Amino acid sequence: MPRLVVIAPPDPKSVLSTAEAKAHLRVVGAGDDGLIEQLVAAAFGQIDGPEGWLGRALATQTIELRQDGFPRGDAIYLPCEPTRSIVSVTYVDREGAEQEIPGADYRLIGSEAVCGRRQRWPQAYDEPESVRVRYVAGHDPAPAAAVAALKLMLGNLYNLVGSDARLRKRVVEGVGSREWDTTGKFNETADRAVTALLTPLRIFI
Repeated sequence: MPRLVVIAPPDPKSVLSTAEAKAHLRVVGAGDDGLIEQLVAAAFGQIDGPEGWLGRALATQTIELRQDGFPRGDAIYLPCEPTRSIVSVTYVDREGAEQEIPGADYRLIGSEAVCGRRQRWPQAYDEPESVRVRYVAGHDPAPAAAVAALKLMLGNLYNLVGSDARLRKRVVEGVGSREWDTTGKFNETADRAVTALLTPLRIFI
């Protein structure tokens, strides 16, 4: 079975910066910056990349596809769209030596590495993951629907971490007050909105 390995991971803050996250949460001051960045990274990891629910790369990252040999056809599908460039195509030849295919011998078409005209992929050694295609994928910028969903996910997580389920209302003198919906209906509504926003973007790998 093909396997995807993230070589250079994406930066969640390139999709939702700390300043944008704080503005969405209406947080003032730097006291919760570390927590907010952790929550953004956690929410981002749930939907981005090879392990994410979307099956899509929301930000720039380098991925390596590892598979057992070359396909019979001329195209190798590169999951986690959109694919932006191919870094290298390497394989283990019949003698057991690693070889790199010259970039002029293939091209990127959509999300596929396609061998050159009148050419075929070489014969690879019969062993697991004998073929490796390293490529750069990722939206720039991320789809607006994905950013909106990420903000909703962040809001849910921040409320869960920062609230006391026994309190209906917290008052900070000179600042104001904040209320929590202890019935959980708000979180359920937000979850449905997240699903509605992300479903049209989902790619099944």
